Amino acid sequence: MLGKAEALVKRQRQRFSRKQATGDTNAGRGRQPTVNSDQGHVLQSSHQAHTMNTVDPSSRRERGQRNYIDTAVRFPVAQGMMDIDTALNNQKSSETMRNEEMKELRKELGLAEQKIVSLEEEMAARDKDLIRLHADLEREQAVRKDERRLLDIRTQELRDAHAYSMRSDTLSTDELVAKVESLNAEIYQVSAYMADSMTFGARVDFEAARAEAVHWFGSYIIDLLCSTINEETRMQVVQIAMQAALVQSCAGFISMWHIEKRTDENLSRLYAKIQATNTQVVAGRWRAMTRSGSKYESLSDVKKEWIKTVVRKLAIVLIVAGWTGVGTNPPWEASTSFLMKRYGERIEEIVHLAMDLDRGMGEGIVSEDIVIFSVGGGSSFVPDTMENGDGEFTVLDSDHVLCTCELGLKVSRSVQKDGYSAILVKPKVVLCSTISDIIPTV
Repeated sequence: MLGKAEALVKRQRQRFSRKQATGDTNAGRGRQPTVNSDQGHVLQSSHQAHTMNTVDPSSRRERGQRNYIDTAVRFPVAQGMMDIDTALNNQKSSETMRNEEMKELRKELGLAEQKIVSLEEEMAARDKDLIRLHADLEREQAVRKDERRLLDIRTQELRDAHAYSMRSDTLSTDELVAKVESLNAEIYQVSAYMADSMTFGARVDFEAARAEAVHWFGSYIIDLLCSTINEETRMQVVQIAMQAALVQSCAGFISMWHIEKRTDENLSRLYAKIQATNTQVVAGRWRAMTRSGSKYESLSDVKKEWIKTVVRKLAIVLIVAGWTGVGTNPPWEASTSFLMKRYGERIEEIVHLAMDLDRGMGEGIVSEDIVIFSVGGGSSFVPDTMENGDGEFTVLDSDHVLCTCELGLKVSRSVQKDGYSAILVKPKVVLCSTISDIIPTV
């Protein structure tokens, strides 16, 4: 728009210059030239008024036309100049305002940039704080985790201690009596069944088996097995010997703390010390937990070892008695294999009943020490602590025990306390007099 105004002014000025040149020529002829355009216009108007009466009409018309034209030309030019000045002033004002706005914007931009830098520094500082706090949190969580773990351990220890101190008997003495009676009955039935189903021939010279049998059962009963007796009497003696073998196997295994001999001896000595220095309840709880975690840590291994011991003792009795089930001179492997194949289920039942009795005494009763017991061969017969397996009530003072055929059960206290014992079930024994009645020559 400004360019158009300037072009218009330029064209008006060119027209004005041409017309002024024409006017100057005419003025040279009839009037004096003016000093400038404005003064010329005033003087010319005054001169025209003064000489109007002296100039001819055509000249007046010509001058009037020139004045009209001059006025028509000069007014738009002046108006255009004013518009141009106004536009320029407006432009300058706009530029000034824009410059001021730019200054303000630059100032605000600078402040914003400073604010951004400040915020970035603050964010960096906060990131560092956040990293530090995160590390502190991880350390604190690790500490709390350790504390929680220790708390759980202590809590479990307190629970165990509470259970240990509050644990009571899970079985009664009557239940234990029933268990030992069931075991004795099964031992009798298996012994009778095996003796009736065996065949015996001439005895062989098996010194190794005889030596081991004497070590376990004593020489007297082994001599009976090797003596010259009729078949019926031999069956009775074999049954008694097998009963003794089974009773002895069960008694020895039940009284053990561990199947490994050295560990068994150490635990037995340790328990004796605990009994001497603590109350019965404390000693009983220690015994219950220890037997559960030591002897029966591997139930299958215990059962296998027990069956192996029982079968070996039975095989020795049968071999010494002249058993011919697997030949006249059977090897150990053949003997034990035959016994397990033919009588394995009955033997396993005896082991099962004995283990049940053992765990009931060792783990189910903590208020008292209840133990099984038997009477060794050659001991004097004491009616208060044992029974005659033959059923005879009258026993000579000179009579002695041949072997134990049924296990006994009693409550026992350590010698360091008072040595008190109370018999719950008397063991049944076979007396030498009983064998004398069977074999008069003995």
